[in-house]
Amino acid sequence: MEKTSRIVERALDQEFDVIGDFFEEEDEDGATGKKQKGDKITQQFIFQPNMQVKRAVTSMDWSPKEAELLLVSYSKCSEFRYDEPDGLVNVFSLSLKSRPEVTLTCQNEVTKAMFNPFQPNVVIGATQSGYIVQWDIRAKTTPVQSSIVAKDGHTHAIYSLAIVGTKNAHNIVSISNDSKICQWHFGELNNPKINFNMFNQNNGAQNAQNNEQTMIRVNTMEFPEEESDKFYVGAEDYKIYQANLHKSNAKEQQNWPEFVGHDAPVTKISLHPGKSMTETQGTSNMLTDMSELMLSASMDWTVKLWYPKNEEKRVPIYTFESSQEYVYDVQWSPVHPSVFAQVDGDGFVDIWDINKDVESPIAHKKAFESSGGAGAYKDFDDTKALSCLKWSRDGRRFAIGDSDGFVSIWQADKELYMPQQSDFDAIEELIKANDPRDGEDKDKERGRT
Repeated sequence: MEKTSRIVERALDQEFDVIGDFFEEEDEDGATGKKQKGDKITQQFIFQPNMQVKRAVTSMDWSPKEAELLLVSYSKCSEFRYDEPDGLVNVFSLSLKSRPEVTLTCQNEVTKAMFNPFQPNVVIGATQSGYIVQWDIRAKTTPVQSSIVAKDGHTHAIYSLAIVGTKNAHNIVSISNDSKICQWHFGELNNPKINFNMFNQNNGAQNAQNNEQTMIRVNTMEFPEEESDKFYVGAEDYKIYQANLHKSNAKEQQNWPEFVGHDAPVTKISLHPGKSMTETQGTSNMLTDMSELMLSASMDWTVKLWYPKNEEKRVPIYTFESSQEYVYDVQWSPVHPSVFAQVDGDGFVDIWDINKDVESPIAHKKAFESSGGAGAYKDFDDTKALSCLKWSRDGRRFAIGDSDGFVSIWQADKELYMPQQSDFDAIEELIKANDPRDGEDKDKERGRT
């Protein structure tokens, strides 16, 4: 009965104008809720707009197999509900807006959840209590496997997860707020295969003189494309660190390259999807250095662009200052080389195209409007902070989650997901301008590529 009712609801949710004119100019009337002429982004709908979830959205992920499925994890409910577990993960379908396709639960608050890209039916989650949990959507709605809190595992909240490796050999990498990094094999969550803490011995002259170690409080972690060793973390001490998963000795694990530029804790890091993007677009002559471009969001109200390969000058290339509140999330477009999106604590979503303008975004909109305007919903609190965003894999849309648990889907203009060759050329020029190597070395790398 439940399966049948979902099928009927999907059919009823489909919008089709039987008397519409396919060739009519786009409407500029803001009250219609449709795309206005010249808009770069347009809100399509909100999942469960009448349901008070009372949980903040902690992470989102699009299915690697079914393009219409969106996974959303939530924090613990702000109100006491005896019949609800602390951990909640919903899997929504774009064809079913009124309720989730699948609801996954666990006894601990979920801080991060993601699909396994090599097994789309498997969902990996991290919890506030330090557990790694694994769901199998085909089996049941509760975890089929969970890690244990042991001396080699996590004992603090885990805020970042990554799945690295290939289809035949991939692992889970997690990092908790106490700077402990663990690598887990799938199906073997009882004990991590690699574990160590990130300490920093360069954090102040007095500490270095006294040979004291300072724990790095980590908020976010990101691996470059097709990389299973090198990664970057954003920390509460305002810095970004470059680290390696496979260090040969403990001494090396204390001297991490630092990127200094923010004036508040770093909330998010996004590395450019350069390699897969150039392969998709057929621009095989592009330098793979594009995947080294890094964005960082911070509580200092800014987003910064870095080029970590320039080891001689670890300073930001650009600083983007459109927000008047904490910036909680930032992400590169998966298909356009110069486009990225950011969300902040004031409820705004900004779209930037650094090939066109580095002073102001090409789109700046309230994600949830309380009254009036396209895509407005009644009784919505438009002052709520936006906690995260996620581009779809084709770059045609993105999802935004807020601190009240609402998730909205936005449509991007074709200009944002159909890049031209000139866009790639402009990014290549930006890389050349910030690459410390001489022209001969660049030509050699271009030849190898």
